[in-house]
Amino acid sequence: MTSFDFRYYFREDRLTATSDIKGILPGFSTIKPFVGNIELGARVYSDDCRRAMDFFTSLEGLDHDACCFIRIMDVNGEYPWFQVFVPKGSEKDDHVSGTVTKIEEDVEQPFGEVTDRMTFFSVLRLRLDEMPLYDVANLMLIELTYYRTLELMNREKAEKALAESEEIIKGTLRDSDLIAYVGNGIYLASLNGIKDDKILCDKAVLMISTLKITWGVYSEEVLPQTVAIGMSTVPHDSSLNIAEIYDKAAKALVAAKESRKDTYMFFTNAIRKEEEFVGRNVSLHDIELVKTILNPIHTWA
Repeated sequence: MTSFDFRYYFREDRLTATSDIKGILPGFSTIKPFVGNIELGARVYSDDCRRAMDFFTSLEGLDHDACCFIRIMDVNGEYPWFQVFVPKGSEKDDHVSGTVTKIEEDVEQPFGEVTDRMTFFSVLRLRLDEMPLYDVANLMLIELTYYRTLELMNREKAEKALAESEEIIKGTLRDSDLIAYVGNGIYLASLNGIKDDKILCDKAVLMISTLKITWGVYSEEVLPQTVAIGMSTVPHDSSLNIAEIYDKAAKALVAAKESRKDTYMFFTNAIRKEEEFVGRNVSLHDIELVKTILNPIHTWA
């Protein structure tokens, strides 16, 4: 994987990079001003400059993981795609820390498999480039909110619960959908060929009800929240980009967690609660599907 770490200092508008930048991008490992001279100093592709500037100037006070996809000139004078990733909690008094990773073009599509963050976004970008008209670009962030607490108390039990949860998520989605585990009990998912937001809502409802049953086994008390899901959709047009889809899903996840209950939030043109969508009672078909997903994990389901 081709990547390097960086720090961006807000007040100085200065970016510093680790020595890994050598052989990846030309120039020095320190750029000042950075945002103020991003097209020339950082050699960001002209069409991506505004997106990059908006991204870096919005990092102060960050309350969720953030990522941006831009093209940067490499040592060969070409403009490949890079992911700029800043994790939640990386902000210090005057700077944030993050990683810049080159997106490989020859990535293999992981059908039916849970992959890593970079493979997920590499494949998603390729799919967006080839997305048919009327399909909806979408992203789901699924957080098992009790995972980190359980991991501190009993790591072995937490890993077992996580493995069962992964099977549930895979069973709820299709082999053609993208799934990635990014750590700390958080999964990314993107459904392929979706044309209706309600399909995403139905998947989220089924996923939440099934995961809640599973995690109830691993807790000696009734938990107010075991799973929260943030979802986003973006219209398929010329401005479609992964950064916007991810940012909206991350904000929706934060809102879902703040509700303190097992639910999803949906960011379309604004954050919308689960209750705003037309609900439906759980049918016998859904109950049987839950049993199928859980079996043979739990024969009692």
